[in-house]
Amino acid sequence: MTIYNIVYSSPDHKTYLWNGRDFDLLPDADDSKLFYSGKAYTEDEVIEAVIQSRETASQIFTDDPEPKIDRKEIPVNDSNTEGGHSHHMST
Repeated sequence: MTIYNIVYSSPDHKTYLWNGRDFDLLPDADDSKLFYSGKAYTEDEVIEAVIQSRETASQIFTDDPEPKIDRKEIPVNDSNTEGGHSHHMST
């Protein structure tokens, strides 16, 4: 199972984490901290979430004509993997 967080990278090199409604500034873009801070999406949900976050980014970050939205893969523990996050964690 793969889950994702969605981030916006601003032209001034700041990283913002999508929380499902808007974006939270990340002081440090360390991927290991993303899962704990934002809304996580499954493979089936991530495309729609990227579309929604891009629309919101366009409204919030009006100085950026083409907001850069990326999905960040967050490793999840299952019976076949070591390390990562448990998929039972709440977001």
